[in-house]
Amino acid sequence: MNEAPERDAVLIIDDESVNRELLKAQLEIAGVKTLEATGGVEGLSIIERVGGELGAVLLDLHMPKMNGFEVLRRARVANLRGHLPVIVVTAADDRQSRRRAAAMGADDFLAKPVDQIELVAKIRNAIRLRRLFRRMIGIQSVLDGLAIAIEARDSYTEDHTLRVAAYANCLGEALELPLEVQLQLLEGALIHDVGKVGVPDAILLKEGRLTAEEYEIMQQHVVIGARICEAIGVDAVVTQVVRHHHERFDGKGYPDALSGRRIPIVGRIAAVADAFDAMTSTRPYRTALDWDAALRELQEGSGTQWDPEVVDALLTLLARNEHLVQAVRSGGTRLKQLLVLRRERMGSRLDL
Repeated sequence: MNEAPERDAVLIIDDESVNRELLKAQLEIAGVKTLEATGGVEGLSIIERVGGELGAVLLDLHMPKMNGFEVLRRARVANLRGHLPVIVVTAADDRQSRRRAAAMGADDFLAKPVDQIELVAKIRNAIRLRRLFRRMIGIQSVLDGLAIAIEARDSYTEDHTLRVAAYANCLGEALELPLEVQLQLLEGALIHDVGKVGVPDAILLKEGRLTAEEYEIMQQHVVIGARICEAIGVDAVVTQVVRHHHERFDGKGYPDALSGRRIPIVGRIAAVADAFDAMTSTRPYRTALDWDAALRELQEGSGTQWDPEVVDALLTLLARNEHLVQAVRSGGTRLKQLLVLRRERMGSRLDL
C-alpha cells in the first residue's frame, strides 16, 4: 500500500481471509472504511507507515509468524501507536489472553463470533476518541506556540506565564478540582495574557504608570484573549482563565465585573496566581516585592480583591510544597520540567 488510506479507516489484522472479509463487510455496511493485513508483519508495517491516518485497529491475537501480542509489543517499544485504538478480537472464554493483551496496551475486546452491533458501536466510539485526540494535539500545538509568543513579546515577563501556570495548577490540585479541570487550568494559565498581542507596544512596554486611557486599552487584553481562544476552539475552561483572571472578588474587576462565586473558580485561582507573581516580579514601573511582603498584600486583599479560600490555599502551598518553591525560584529549565512532568502525569491519568 503506497497511498495513504482514507482518514479514520480501520485496519483489520487477521491471517484468516474469511474473518477479514466478514469484519470488512460488517463495517462497510455501517459506512466505515477498512484496510486489511494478512498477518502481524504486514499489519505492523502498515501502522508504521500510515498509523497517523488510521481510526482504529482490529487485531486477532492468534496468528502464525507474528501473533497479536508481538504486534502490540513492537508497536509499543517503537512508539508507533500514537494513541491509535487497538481492539483485540479473541474467544469469549480466553480470559488469560485478554489479561495479557490488556497489560500490553489493548484498548478494548470483541468476542468471537463478533456481533455486528457491538462491533460497529465499539469502532465508532474508538474513532470518535481518536478524532478528539487529534484535535487536542492540534490545539495543544497552538497553545504552546501562543505561550512562547507571549514570552517573546515582553522581556519583562520572562518565565511569568510558566510561574503562573505552576501556581495555578498546584492550587487546582490543592483545592481538589477535577483532574481534567486541573489540566485545563494549566493550559489556560500558560496563555492567560495572550490578548496582549493586541495591545500596542507603546502601552505594553511603557516605563511608568499607565494613564487612565492607556489602562482602559490594556484592560481589553482579556477580551481579545478570550476571542482568540474561541477562534481556535479551546475548551471553555481555558477561555474562562483567559477572560476572568482580572475579575475581583468584590465585583470591581474586569471585563465583566463579576463578584464572589460568580467568577469561575479557575478565574479566581488564576487571579491569585497572576497577582502574586506580578508582585514578586520586577516591572518597568516598580521593583519586585519579596515573598513575605507579597503574601501580606494578598492577605490584606483577601475577601475584597481575591477569593479568601484561594489565598489561604496559596499560603499553605508555598509553606509545604518545596518542589514548587524551588522550581519557581530557579525558573528556566527546572520550571519547565516541573510543568512537563505535571502535564504528563495528568494526561496519563486521564488516558490522553
